[in-house]
Amino acid sequence: LPSSSCSSSSSYSSFLPAPFASRRTTISISKATASGFASGDDGGHSNDDDDDDDGPLLDDDFEEEYFDGLFEEITRRKKQRERNEPDGNDVVNQLVDFIEQRVGITKNSPKKRGRSKYGLRDGNGDNDNGNGNTASTNTTNTTQPPTPLLLNFPATTPNDGSQTDPDGLPTRFLQMKKHNRDEAKAAFAEHLQWRERFRVDTLLSRPHPKYDVCKAMVPHYFSGRDPHDNVVFVQRPAILDFEIMRRNNATIEDLLLHYIYVIEYCWNILDPGHDRIMTNVLDMRGISFRNMRNQEYVGFGKRFVQMMSANYPGRSYKTLIVNAPTWFHALYKLFKPLLRESTRQKIVILKAGEQQDVALKFYLGDSLPEDLLSGDFNTKEKKNEEGGDDGLDRSHRYFIPVDDEELCAPGPNSLMEFHMRRFCIAQLHAHNTTLQEVI
Repeated sequence: LPSSSCSSSSSYSSFLPAPFASRRTTISISKATASGFASGDDGGHSNDDDDDDDGPLLDDDFEEEYFDGLFEEITRRKKQRERNEPDGNDVVNQLVDFIEQRVGITKNSPKKRGRSKYGLRDGNGDNDNGNGNTASTNTTNTTQPPTPLLLNFPATTPNDGSQTDPDGLPTRFLQMKKHNRDEAKAAFAEHLQWRERFRVDTLLSRPHPKYDVCKAMVPHYFSGRDPHDNVVFVQRPAILDFEIMRRNNATIEDLLLHYIYVIEYCWNILDPGHDRIMTNVLDMRGISFRNMRNQEYVGFGKRFVQMMSANYPGRSYKTLIVNAPTWFHALYKLFKPLLRESTRQKIVILKAGEQQDVALKFYLGDSLPEDLLSGDFNTKEKKNEEGGDDGLDRSHRYFIPVDDEELCAPGPNSLMEFHMRRFCIAQLHAHNTTLQEVI
């Protein structure tokens, strides 16, 4: 997936209902630029009375070529399976099935999808606009919602060391315990129990209606890729909003499960591979002593750090702690004992200013979000040190998801985030449900 550009792509990733086509997917279909085809977004026109206003799904110049290419790829994959020929990517096979279910394309099928931009309709012929709202069309459609994409991602993967290890241990768990086999076996056993408890293997197959709610509770997003091709994951823990959580009947458990959903999506769809790592950015803007005195806040932070450390070892390239106030080291000492020594060595703490901006440009490259750049923090930092107002406007959500790929940019509405939300919406639609509206 492109990390810093929203321009049209002629690759397989451009027509998938979500970002299933990671940078490692090698399928290519000419002119397939209908990004998010089966995402369920109608481009904001679902309430139009005139079906002719929206125009065709694709530009006339290459609409036929797009559908021909899609049909040819589905046909090729079917024949390949009939001959029992390996293709080296079971996930891609599932995706082709998924596309065929969503699009319903056959050699004699109409090439125009009507008024829905992405061609998805529910069992009553309604169009889903991606925000949980539907608008009835004039066409009666008794077709049932498409079957959900059944994804199953186990604890071990090919080439992660488990297949050749005498105890079936992934290399990352051995490295986490400095090759102490007994400790690594115990850690991996706990990991398997954790996966069973949360049903992690099939998490991405299940509907996630609280996706937007959890995104609103605390800002976190994939902004793109750093110069080393690592995914960049940005979080703003100071804005964890428990009022949003309570208003929307969400819980800490919902938020933790959401984080698992996001990380599993990252390592299985966005950037699959046992050796893939990410650059983490913790933006501490707005952190205050009030956070440290809030037991609910501290409790979530501890559970989150413990969960990530125990279950996703060896996945960090760097952790950049930016816009840190002068007293931040006191907070860091609170969480430092929970971190392994190898993790501590990857942490870089930066204070707002010109030097931080230079460092961020070095570490993040073109995936640097503008809102991470330094501003005037002197007044806010002084208030925070005194335990006063954190300078944040909590009357509005941190960001609102965009419905147009062309509006994507490194940050909360990056291309990666756009596609991940489309993936979530597509699975919700297949389960005949919608996103929960944030209130």
